[in-house]
Amino acid sequence: MISEPSQTLNPCVLDDRELADVLDRYLASLEEGAPLDVGILAAEHPRLADDIRAFAASVEMLHEATQGVRAAKPAKKVGANSTAPFAGEPSPVGAKRLGDFELGAEIGRGGMGIVYEAMQISLHRKVALKVLPFAAMWDHKQLARFQNEAQAAAQLHHPNIVPVFAVGEERGVHFYAMQFIAGRSLDQVVRALRYEEESSSSERAGHAVSTLVAQTTEPSAHPLLSSRHTGSHTEYCEAIARLGIQAATALHHAHQCGVIHRDIKPSNLLLDDQQKLWITDFGLARIANNPGVTMTGDVVGTLRYMSPEQAGGIQLVVDARTDIYSLGATLYELLTLQPACPGEDRQEVLRAISEKEPIPPRVINAGIPHDLETIVLGAMTKSREDRYASAEKLAEDLSRFLEGKPTLARRPTLRDRSAKWIRRHRVLVSLAAIFLVVLAAVSTTSALLLVREQGRTQAALQSAEENLQQARQVVDRFGNQFSRELALLPGSEPLRQAVLGDTLAYYEKFIARATDDPALKQQLAATHFQVGTIASRLGDRLRAEESFRTAHELFSGLSEASPSLQEFQQERATCLNNLALLTSARGDLELAREHYTAAIGLQNSILSAEPSDRASRRLLAEMLTNQGFLERLRGDLPSARRSFTAAIEKLDSIATQSPEDTNAKHDLALALNNRSFVEQETDWKASRTSCEQAQVLLEELVDQTETNPTSHASWRSDLALCYNNLGAILGHLGEDTTAVKKYRQAIEIQEQLVRQFAGVVQYRNDLALTWNNLGQSCARREETAMAVAAYDHAQEILAELVGDFPHDVRYRSSLAGVLNNRAMVAELAGDLPSALANYEAAIAEQRIALEENPAQREFREFLSKHYFNYGRTLRTAGRPAEAASAALQRRNLWPAEGEHLYHIACELAEAAEQLGDEPGEQARVMSEALKTFEAAQLAGADIERLRRQHPLPESISASQEEQL
Repeated sequence: MISEPSQTLNPCVLDDRELADVLDRYLASLEEGAPLDVGILAAEHPRLADDIRAFAASVEMLHEATQGVRAAKPAKKVGANSTAPFAGEPSPVGAKRLGDFELGAEIGRGGMGIVYEAMQISLHRKVALKVLPFAAMWDHKQLARFQNEAQAAAQLHHPNIVPVFAVGEERGVHFYAMQFIAGRSLDQVVRALRYEEESSSSERAGHAVSTLVAQTTEPSAHPLLSSRHTGSHTEYCEAIARLGIQAATALHHAHQCGVIHRDIKPSNLLLDDQQKLWITDFGLARIANNPGVTMTGDVVGTLRYMSPEQAGGIQLVVDARTDIYSLGATLYELLTLQPACPGEDRQEVLRAISEKEPIPPRVINAGIPHDLETIVLGAMTKSREDRYASAEKLAEDLSRFLEGKPTLARRPTLRDRSAKWIRRHRVLVSLAAIFLVVLAAVSTTSALLLVREQGRTQAALQSAEENLQQARQVVDRFGNQFSRELALLPGSEPLRQAVLGDTLAYYEKFIARATDDPALKQQLAATHFQVGTIASRLGDRLRAEESFRTAHELFSGLSEASPSLQEFQQERATCLNNLALLTSARGDLELAREHYTAAIGLQNSILSAEPSDRASRRLLAEMLTNQGFLERLRGDLPSARRSFTAAIEKLDSIATQSPEDTNAKHDLALALNNRSFVEQETDWKASRTSCEQAQVLLEELVDQTETNPTSHASWRSDLALCYNNLGAILGHLGEDTTAVKKYRQAIEIQEQLVRQFAGVVQYRNDLALTWNNLGQSCARREETAMAVAAYDHAQEILAELVGDFPHDVRYRSSLAGVLNNRAMVAELAGDLPSALANYEAAIAEQRIALEENPAQREFREFLSKHYFNYGRTLRTAGRPAEAASAALQRRNLWPAEGEHLYHIACELAEAAEQLGDEPGEQARVMSEALKTFEAAQLAGADIERLRRQHPLPESISASQEEQL
């Protein structure tokens, strides 16, 4: 649980998200130069009227205090005697007051606040003043972390920790003052060194000595060392070791005081002009007596510098050794100018942290001393137990290195490295080893059984077959169940793929040996089914489809040869259901429909024979649910609703008869939520009822499953999706305030799931879609700034997913949708250049998605809408010729769709009417409009109905009359 905010600061009363949203709108309007009327805002929100009037003054004060200092330009160079902040000289601005402080230039900002250079008036001293952004104050966690940072730093007194001078709050604005450090952060140093490395690479051979450079826009020397490229590299390495000692001794002091920093990285280590290192930014620190800022399972810190236990969200084992790891990663980067855990995306970095050893620094630069390399790698071992026991021990070893004494750190032997790997993956290694041994034994047993079968007695043969069945059960269990469990474990994907691959190889060998043996026909059919299951999990859909088809044919043959008509019916039905899922995924909706019809027919016949069989009823409900999704894709909404309703009836009867069956209740909740999607097309009130019923069931389940982490996570995710869906429904019904609350509830759950299960991609995708929906809700309320912020979140996540999984076009299509929505907000705000740029980006992404999957009608519809919006904006911008080109591109998507062609003809005619000054171009576009209108007629469009709904432009009507 999140603890209450510390009393170090007086927490403001912004516990109401609606109030925070209103005040955020007001602040955004002040910044845009078009302030909203406070009285009107209060009248629109009568419940919050008093709070709005009270806090409006705080918003105005914060706006006035920071106006004119936000965009201060950094200085190019800071001398040794300068008193400028580490991000540049202050801009000459008027006096801006916040309590006892007069604000100067903005010198830095991050997720936890904005830092200004300031003058403390009463003591006439320069300070750095950190201010919590007003928009963040509604978030308990952000406010608590801001307070936590002040509390943590204020209780630490060490010459290498930036001290806090004062903490305060004025009219709802939280801030604290700390010592002003004139210098640079180490991430700026690293960037400068990389710049020098690249600039001088053609003029030097090998690495030489270095300089720690402090710069923001240009490389410039820091007095700590001479140039990196003109002296002995040993001197540079010794300088890095001295920095490491300062940082480690400061961290040891913090740890002794019960404070774990949890975000040690180059940007949080400052180097002043006297060559002194300072640790700052304790916003994510964990304090021994106040650990509640972070929930269990949260992933806090900056990913690239996280320890494996921190990246895995295992907060219970995060201790001082986590900071030691992060400091080791920072020293590694200073020595090599390369990150210890490289990667272009989040997933790649997570894999590097959990699975890969960093490249030895001497491989990158042979000039790095052996002992220093060993110390840094010793601080960064994957296992906490193998790191330095304390930051003090690390500092002592760095001192031994500088003094030329033997260090305690030793290079690991091959046996050490093997033992460490096994210790890190003890459970996985033992399970995988057992599985691989079993697999080898099973393969041998199978071969012997098949070769010697002819020479055995009937009794021996029966015994051999029993052994074979037992061996196959072991393979089935480990190859399928174990792989499913691995999928929930971050960083285990390579092992999961290996297990599935080995299992698949075993099944294929079995198929090769058993194909010509009639006695093994049933096992052969089951093996093809397993191959289909594994191939689908490995992403090989074509192979999976082929295997399920073969399994169905074999089970059908067995059924025909069986004296009982019911035998093998379940296997056939399941094969058909899986074939329908696969054919639907590749866009063949009609074939998928045939498969579902056949599967449901078989399942109904099974249930007729055994009406009390709950498993058969649940399978039938699952097939009906799948069929409902298919009918929705096909656009047959009545059939989709019938399928979902039939599934709900089956599941409701199971849940009623067996109230302890949580899985049945869960399936019922999902079916209700799914039906609500279909009902949105025709009956929004019915959709709301279905969704609220699903919400009640899921909330009960989440409360019941807290002790089961796997089910709890999955069902929390389903609950978040339900909140998301309900938000969309409420927004359509005009209840936008309640809709926003539902979206916020969904986001709170999904953000924690993403932190706790960083390797589960679906959670990231779900979070992006909820941010997008929140953006749409804010846009409907004309809250432009909040809508754009929500779309920014969605776009960032989806762009990462597209980078991580470029071949999964669903993420690309979703990204296009967010870009389209951002464009619409800009269009409504009158920012046509931004709108056009975003529409163009949306079209580019959606075209790729459609080209990769041309049978997916949904992608075609999306792309068509993007072109329509783009053309409308071009006409508004006075660019009708380009608008006509966009309409023609849209026409290419619907060569035989009458209704689409009718609307495209109207768009072309509207563009032609704007081309009055260009008669030749106007005639050409008008000709295309008439040609498109004729195509719509030939395609069977109901012209009279369409004319009533959307009258033809006069130009087309006049042209038709002329032709008549």
